[in-house]
Amino acid sequence: PKITSDKLIAPHYQQTAERVKQSNAKYILALQDQMRLNFTSHAAKTELGRIGKSGKTEQYGLIQHSVLCVTDKNEPLGLMDVKLFDYEEFDTNVHQHHRSIKDKATRYWIDALVDMRERLGECSQRIITVADREGDFYEFLHALIEAKEAFVVRAKHDRYTGKTHRARKERLWDLLAESESKGSMTTVIQDVNSRETKEITLKLKAIEVTLPPPNKGKKDRAEKKDTQPIKLNVVMAYNYEHEWVLLTQLPIETVGQIEEFVTIYR
Repeated sequence: PKITSDKLIAPHYQQTAERVKQSNAKYILALQDQMRLNFTSHAAKTELGRIGKSGKTEQYGLIQHSVLCVTDKNEPLGLMDVKLFDYEEFDTNVHQHHRSIKDKATRYWIDALVDMRERLGECSQRIITVADREGDFYEFLHALIEAKEAFVVRAKHDRYTGKTHRARKERLWDLLAESESKGSMTTVIQDVNSRETKEITLKLKAIEVTLPPPNKGKKDRAEKKDTQPIKLNVVMAYNYEHEWVLLTQLPIETVGQIEEFVTIYR
């Protein structure tokens, strides 16, 4: 009864923060991601909530949201945030477009960003937040920009661009298709199926876009009433097999900068 998960992991956060501050790395990558701990078929489970569905069958367990810090050389420095939750915390009978960000599971991305900075305190080390497609939602991108954070987030949504929804212009993927090539690069990745490393060549494109706030429901509109559109740099690295569309505020003026941006995501 005297032990809580927060107190148990607090010394680990402190040690991670010290390693980040003492590191001589070019930059530190703060990797945000989620995983599902599925205990649906576990006979001894108690007090676990819903974490999704498999077909029509409810799945039970925990969702873990974490921030792992690594150097530019992929040396792990430790966790800066871990939160466990399930969907019982949220009223999923109300459509997500009619719920505030505080009433959605996606709030954990923003909370993790705030908590990481609080634990780091005064830190001169350059921190770059990295997230896969789950992190591509407006509130998170807006929070990153408002906090003047460096970030690399893989795009999931083919959004309309423009300053407002009423003045919306072409979609993101169309703008990328129309843009000129910026060259190509060769890199090494791990094959998803075989787990073997292989060398691939990716063509490169880079553009700047403006994204308007979403306009999805009464609570959503009220929450974003005074929110300004956000400006982002977008890079597409692709070949016949792979396509990465990446969002950032890192500079993309030279081919070298674009290549470094893609390498950070890889």
